Amino acid sequence: MHFKLFSADNISELHVEGVDHLIAQYLASGCQPFIANVDTEMNLLQYQGMTMPFSINNKEYETSYVCSPYNAFVSYGRDALLASIPTVLRTPLKVLINGLASPLKWMRINRCVQMNNRLWATNLSPEQSEFPVYDMRRYFTKAYPDHALAFRSLTQSLNQNIITKLKSDGFILLPSRPICMIDYRTPLPKRKNSSKNDKRHLNNTQYQLIDIHDTRYSTELHQLYHKLYIEQHSPHNPQFTPLFFHTCIEQKAMEIKALQDPQTGKLVAMLGLFIEGNVLTVPFCGYDTALDKKQQLYPILNAITARICDERQLICHASAGAMDYKRARGGVEEMEYTAIYVNHLPWFRQCGWKILSRLSRAFFKEQTQ
Repeated sequence: MHFKLFSADNISELHVEGVDHLIAQYLASGCQPFIANVDTEMNLLQYQGMTMPFSINNKEYETSYVCSPYNAFVSYGRDALLASIPTVLRTPLKVLINGLASPLKWMRINRCVQMNNRLWATNLSPEQSEFPVYDMRRYFTKAYPDHALAFRSLTQSLNQNIITKLKSDGFILLPSRPICMIDYRTPLPKRKNSSKNDKRHLNNTQYQLIDIHDTRYSTELHQLYHKLYIEQHSPHNPQFTPLFFHTCIEQKAMEIKALQDPQTGKLVAMLGLFIEGNVLTVPFCGYDTALDKKQQLYPILNAITARICDERQLICHASAGAMDYKRARGGVEEMEYTAIYVNHLPWFRQCGWKILSRLSRAFFKEQTQ
């Protein structure tokens, strides 16, 4: 199979639009002007008329979890898990996670190529019947013989075909996080009282729902995202900059909706919507956390997403967190996996990944019982 690789050296030869243009800018200018806490090398692979981004890391331990397995398991993983478990379990879990830090560095966990990586929390995969797993694995293990090869954001409900091919080709599956799917092709979500309440909040809000097409909103979008995801949740989330939002708007990389105060003209909430096939995900959202919770901004954002999914008959990949909230709206919990290929690596690195897979399986089995 013929693959064509684009890097910083030849990216000027690639003419693309939308989200692929955004990724091309990462190659041309580096990632940090767009995502302040991401330190990685991005390349693009073209095959069968399709463009697939991938990240290449070596160490960069404190770069965001969207490209750093170390950050995902230690830095971000510690913060996320400690916030979601009973207080009595937090100290032993913190000791366990901190104890992984040195062994993970010893096994060079961050020496990793991650395929189909747009540097978002959730990367939707193209579900192709002829997905060239074998050819891609041969190509990348030869091009990067000292790197593990990974596919993030895989679920059984969306990616069964790809997972089957990856497992048959020697990839190991590593549970990464529980996520929620809401299938708006069925009537269940609309029947839920919580969904009806969200819709009522949207219909009754004083704010105006607008589509964002003007780059003058870039700074406001950045501020709303930063307030919620960085200040309130975790600094290990990708720290999107105003330039990121400017480029998303300019290149129509995704749909961006916002709630605007009609009196001041200020944005009070926003979300970005990305669709792959019949699946929608929200790469970013945010709202003014200083406003009274009675404004119901988060439920309104949920109602906007639900309406779009219902109108277009889509499945919503609702990502991780707030499971009770999402189940109340028709969500079904399942595990998300990262598929790792390590058979070409030295024995101690293979063992490290396999032990990490067993630990993750044991932990998430406990969490989901």
